[in-house]
Amino acid sequence: MRLLNIHRDLQCKLAFSTPTVQEKDLKLQGSTSSCRLSLTGIICAACTSSIQNALSSTPGVTSASVSLALFQAHISYDSGMTNPEALALVVEENGYGAEVMPAARSWREDFERADVARLKEIRSWRNSFFASILFTIPSVLLPYSRTSISSFWMSVAIGSVEAVLATISTFYCARHINLEALSALRARRGDMSVLSSSGITLGFIQSLHVLMSQLFGQSSNHGQISFDAISVLITVVLGGRYLKALVSRRALGFTAQLSSAMPLSATVTSQRDLDGDFRESAEEFPIDFLGSGDWVIVSPGRTIPGDGIIVKGSSNISETCITGEVVPRFKKDGDEVLAGSKCLDSGLIIRITRAGTNTWLEKTLEFVAKADSRKDTFDRPIEAIIQYFVSGVMILALATVIIWKVFTDATWSDCFDRATAMLLAACPCALGLSIPACIMLSTASASRFNILLAGGTSQLEIASKVRTVIFDKTGTLTQGHLTLESVEISPEWNDSERQRAIWWRAVQALEETQSKHPVAQALLSECEQQLSSADLKLHADLDLQALHLNYVPGLGVYGTIGNGGEDDFHMAIGSAHFLESMGVSLSSSALISKASKSSLHTVFISIDSNLCGLVTYSDTTKSDARKTISLLRFQGINIGLMTGDTHASASALARAVGIPDTWVWSAQKPIEKAQVLDSLALDYGPIAMVGDNLNDIPALSSAAFSICVSRDSEVSTTVRGDAQLLPTSDEMGSGGGSGDLTRIPFLLGLAKETFKTVRQNLAWAVGYNIVALLWGSGLLEVVHKGLVLTPAMASLGMGLSSMFVLMNSMRLERWVPKDGEAAIDEKNGVLSTGWNFDVKGA
Repeated sequence: MRLLNIHRDLQCKLAFSTPTVQEKDLKLQGSTSSCRLSLTGIICAACTSSIQNALSSTPGVTSASVSLALFQAHISYDSGMTNPEALALVVEENGYGAEVMPAARSWREDFERADVARLKEIRSWRNSFFASILFTIPSVLLPYSRTSISSFWMSVAIGSVEAVLATISTFYCARHINLEALSALRARRGDMSVLSSSGITLGFIQSLHVLMSQLFGQSSNHGQISFDAISVLITVVLGGRYLKALVSRRALGFTAQLSSAMPLSATVTSQRDLDGDFRESAEEFPIDFLGSGDWVIVSPGRTIPGDGIIVKGSSNISETCITGEVVPRFKKDGDEVLAGSKCLDSGLIIRITRAGTNTWLEKTLEFVAKADSRKDTFDRPIEAIIQYFVSGVMILALATVIIWKVFTDATWSDCFDRATAMLLAACPCALGLSIPACIMLSTASASRFNILLAGGTSQLEIASKVRTVIFDKTGTLTQGHLTLESVEISPEWNDSERQRAIWWRAVQALEETQSKHPVAQALLSECEQQLSSADLKLHADLDLQALHLNYVPGLGVYGTIGNGGEDDFHMAIGSAHFLESMGVSLSSSALISKASKSSLHTVFISIDSNLCGLVTYSDTTKSDARKTISLLRFQGINIGLMTGDTHASASALARAVGIPDTWVWSAQKPIEKAQVLDSLALDYGPIAMVGDNLNDIPALSSAAFSICVSRDSEVSTTVRGDAQLLPTSDEMGSGGGSGDLTRIPFLLGLAKETFKTVRQNLAWAVGYNIVALLWGSGLLEVVHKGLVLTPAMASLGMGLSSMFVLMNSMRLERWVPKDGEAAIDEKNGVLSTGWNFDVKGA
């Protein structure tokens, strides 16, 4: 299914056709638009599920997702059927606040706004919590004075004071909880606030009933006044919400740090003379006006406003907010710097290459936001349980009251105490937090190592089950910086200087169309050298253009070379399979015998269906490739190599890095790579594919979990795999390409640890709620009569349950493999350094 979506994700139009009548009618109805809504009143995953379900069921909405991290809803809709204001009204009808957001707002501003909202939430819960403590202390002390007073009316007076204190706590300190519950009930949904508010209200009414009975009946046999318990309950509930708000913000500390790293303005200069005075033409502009190509002045102590290249100056650069690394890095002319890093000791002139929403920082925030808002089949059973959990608890609490009153001699006060305890003990929030908290924190942990997770919960779950990893060769296990070893030109194109010049100019014209491919880059470099040589420079008048081009990913490129006249010729450059498929005979050429004996990479060139050239080149194996393979093998993972190169070159690399020859697939076309993965999946389960995305799209799309090794610091949001490895800061400065490969076993280990933590959280949440409900209903009193769950104990347990889930999940934020997990003996063919990669921020 993922393979079928390639063209859609690449946003390619494969053909042009006349619109049908139905298509014309759809265009008249309206076009697809998108909007974002700022949300208030959401407290857990159950809230996001409620909003998403409401929006998804609205006529005209094609897709909707809700981010708990950003307090946002992202909606695609038919503009002819609905509009953003109507969608905001749908959210409000479900008991939440919604406001249409401007389309131009950046992800950085979104995270900043969400962080401000969280700070406001923290202050609100903190103020309510400490106010509740002030009213709780006298409420707890007053009952002790009642026991030493024999006067009935004095006892009633003390009870009245307790009632006043409890009333203030219930309707002032706990007002946010009560308002949340009212909003939920109006929308006919249940959440944690409904249970908490119901328990508090029920306990308050019961205590008030006892006080009124004593006052008007002048009897003390109507039960016990427990206003002090109500005050304690409110304090515990508010304390739990306060701590939860603190931990929730702490869980998003990495994104908050990133979003606040950008400056508000930048000093832009129009001076382009490196020897001139840049400050004469300098002007301060808001950061939103900065664009690619601008030159900016960054003074010592200032933050770099965009991704760029240093054109003048050198300085120590602090990248703490990006990598977590405390030690600054020295950067000089030509080195790349990233937005959000800080210039420490001397000024720099930087040419901006990416600004605004295109910076590394913005793209990282976008990945985190989209990973959080993505809903998967793994989450839906939990969300369905939460939807019915509250209703079930309410029914069970009512049944408890009836059963204890009918079948025992319990008083109404005892019955309502049990119901109150059950309402307060039940905690659907812990269940709802079990998965989102883990996913969000593991995403943040991966981001610290320049790993961006684009897949949702289900994809990360698949990664935790991967037991086979297949690597692409060029640009993945090798550097991808090719060195030309030899060029063989057939005699008919090598017998005169002009013929050679035409040959080299034709190759240059064709390869310029694929200048980003490493083979094309190596050939273009050689073409420039040859055409600028003394003997061929005399033929600079050659004006050959590449006409009618066609590029076949992973195979080669072909087209017509010339000026549109009679002398134009057909040229193709690519693999042996590619040229043979175009009718080029290779068996009769003397050049083929040389290629078959070489373990180097080989590219074939033909003109008018005749082989006319052969290029061999070499590639350097990455220094950490063997170590990565060793770590993966230590984890019990099968390792394979799949490439379009010859078997000789593929086998040579496999031996160098420690991959068995039986797990090598060579001379594979892109579609054949996908077929190999499908075949392997039948025997080995989920397969992870690691590629550089240049010609691996079919294979990456076919793999259960795909990892794209980026060749530069640019973060792409198109089809780039479920995980994207960005270059580390060392490689950015050196022009290196792909990042530390040992992050791959780290990523798979993190995925495994994430779902181990998810299972722990779910087991705790389910187990706690079962025990709490059994305890609250009184069934545990069969074992021991002293096992009575009081409302205060129930409320404390509810808060601690959510705290356990959050604190357990937070271990993922700083997770690193244990030191002894990969202590392997180098004498046995693998390294002994274990997980010795750069653990930034750990």
